[in-house]
Amino acid sequence: MTRYSQGGFTFDLEENEASIRCVAAPVRDASVAIVAALSVTSTIPYMPHEHMEELIPVIQREARAISEEFGWRAPQAACRIKR
Repeated sequence: MTRYSQGGFTFDLEENEASIRCVAAPVRDASVAIVAALSVTSTIPYMPHEHMEELIPVIQREARAISEEFGWRAPQAACRIKR
């Protein structure tokens, strides 16, 4: 769960339905609230764990694009000045 929370994605490894797997990412609005999720779902033969890992950046990229349509903006990285 920590990996999912920090990584901005989640897997469903047959918890909801036998032989069904899913990779999902949150869709946020301008207030940063999660208002939906984007997922890719398939049966185990078409969704081995390796493929699920490959889908993480794809799902995240598309969920971010949809979120931006809802007014969400990615947090700005803090500038660090070396002295």
